[in-house]
Amino acid sequence: MHCPFLNESQVRSCRVASVRKLIPHLSPADAGRCATTQFTTCAAFQEQHQDCSGAPTCPYLQESLMQFCSASPVQRYVPWSEASVSKCGCGAYRYCDLYLDLTEASAHRNGAQSTEDALPVPPALQYAANHMWLDQAEDGLCHVGIDALFSRLLGRIERVDFITMPGSQGLGRGKLSATAVVRAGGSDWQVVFPRPMKISACNLMLRSDPSRLSTDPYGRGWLFAGTGVDTTGLVTGEQAALWMQDETRQLNEFVQERSGCCADGGMIVPGLLDKLRREDALVLFSGFLSPAADAARPHQATDAGKGDRR
Repeated sequence: MHCPFLNESQVRSCRVASVRKLIPHLSPADAGRCATTQFTTCAAFQEQHQDCSGAPTCPYLQESLMQFCSASPVQRYVPWSEASVSKCGCGAYRYCDLYLDLTEASAHRNGAQSTEDALPVPPALQYAANHMWLDQAEDGLCHVGIDALFSRLLGRIERVDFITMPGSQGLGRGKLSATAVVRAGGSDWQVVFPRPMKISACNLMLRSDPSRLSTDPYGRGWLFAGTGVDTTGLVTGEQAALWMQDETRQLNEFVQERSGCCADGGMIVPGLLDKLRREDALVLFSGFLSPAADAARPHQATDAGKGDRR
């Protein structure tokens, strides 16, 4: 599995030059005098004091296989042996900004279009009961983040701090590794993926642009990448869509009960946590968005009205 914009090219370079310049190998003329008998006039060759008279090309001219991103405005060559461990050569390429910009694949748009009365629920993702999503690639690499409902409840994101960093790993179901603190509406909320995982990367772009969590929670707003996640009990596809509808219904009932206002459902107002009384916001967060929600209340997508958290 690798990015479709990852290309390969043979390049030439001089092993003794003070500045290494990589030249794509398209034709013999591309290497200039290095590929002709005129290499003996090169100052870099003459400094080596080596007799190579009669040689057809410079002995210091080397060729190597490189890979590069054809989507990048600046062509940067990466040794082929190293590209396999970069995000271009694994499932992580699906969360690269360049890839998302060119393919319009951000937020897993296929099948995830939202309507006036529903939140987007990409069917290819898997969801925990505390509204965290997981995307597992063919090579086993996983990305996790918050879903559209979680993002909507938070509203405008002011800051994202990562508590756990790459290399961290949970030691059991009670040891949660993927943890971040999100500041929204002047309050700090702990965001925890409720399954142990070995973290390989954090989305550090959220430090400079935390709004990604709000504008693209399923794409550029991803939080952690890692491996070794137990997906047992996570919901996906049509079951996830039904579960999200039930969660939205329960949230509307929660707000009506706490506020005393009657409403006919509909979309949840952005930044609801900040608009509720502090004690009500804490109850809502604990029941719907905390890791305790995943442990204490499994998904109830098909049994509307069961598992209410109030």
